[in-house]
Amino acid sequence: MADDPEAAAMAALMLVESLMLALMEAEVVGEDEIAGAIEDVVASQRAMAAEGGDPATVQAARRMVHRIADRLVGAVPRGRRR
Repeated sequence: MADDPEAAAMAALMLVESLMLALMEAEVVGEDEIAGAIEDVVASQRAMAAEGGDPATVQAARRMVHRIADRLVGAVPRGRRR
């Protein structure tokens, strides 16, 4: 894959965010579906932390997921939201 795991992770996050935004703008999925997907990710992160995952990493990932969610909600004009 990539030589730099941090760069690969950032690229993956950017791609996912871009795809989510494109799906919302095309009205393929609405905010509720995106919110549900984000809630699933947060629940998975909590489970990872409970199973002995690095709490700092899990918390940083949770913050990043929430930042992406905030950007997505703010990016779609209200008239186009479902």
